[in-house]
Amino acid sequence: MHIVDAQIHLWGESGAPAHHALGGRNIFRYSDAVAAMDAAGVHAAINCPPIWDASAHAYAEEAASLHPDRFATLDWFDVNVADPLAALNETLARRGVIGLRFLTESPAAIAASQNVLANLTWPQDTSVDWLWEELVARNVPVTFYGSALLPQIAAISARHPSLRITIDHFGTIGSTAPDGKLMQMSDLLELSRLPNIAVKLSAAPAYAIGGYPYVSIHPMVRSLYDHYGPSRLFWGTDITRLHVPWRDCVTMFTEQMPFLTSNDLTLIMGKAVCQWYGWAR
Repeated sequence: MHIVDAQIHLWGESGAPAHHALGGRNIFRYSDAVAAMDAAGVHAAINCPPIWDASAHAYAEEAASLHPDRFATLDWFDVNVADPLAALNETLARRGVIGLRFLTESPAAIAASQNVLANLTWPQDTSVDWLWEELVARNVPVTFYGSALLPQIAAISARHPSLRITIDHFGTIGSTAPDGKLMQMSDLLELSRLPNIAVKLSAAPAYAIGGYPYVSIHPMVRSLYDHYGPSRLFWGTDITRLHVPWRDCVTMFTEQMPFLTSNDLTLIMGKAVCQWYGWAR
């Protein structure tokens, strides 16, 4: 089975927030990732350059250039710049870029972050439809992180049915109910009716109650599997914010979820995300 992690962060300059600097680690170089992936049996990973390191874009390109079979990039840019179309062209021209990713936790987070799309009203209006149209024309998928956007994705999808949209981290930012259920699940399951939407099963241990094999999250995986099917579900880790071994993140799916067939696992653990993003490794 070819295993591809749908989300990691690589960076070479200090300044990571505490939840990504576990054990005092303030950087996560691609050399660190390669060694850890080899030990865990992970063949490749999609890097999401973090907003806390201004050099992360260049570092992502370096990683993808030196290890083209190991790393690809979901990059981002700020459309508030004077010439956002030029910024888009520059971003997509970087080696290894296979899609875009934006943070959308809440209006407050959008206002505070460099990683913005346009303004505080963009989820409700059409102010960035030009971007979605450009991405459709160029066959470039987009990924969103943040539960505040979930109610708006259906409208965006309806206006741009050919835009491939991926939702990060089970559609949540860490909102797990006391009973172990993810609070955005109903919205996420409703979106499954839209064929241009996929979901990352990333950072699963972070949302589980209890230790390995993190059984509290298994019913949510099963529900998403029943609604989306294996071709629109992408395994991933966001490994730098987890307190668990990379290998455990692999085997919790490959060895502990008997409802997933061998073909299902081939898709979920790597083949589907490569197909979705057109990463011909």
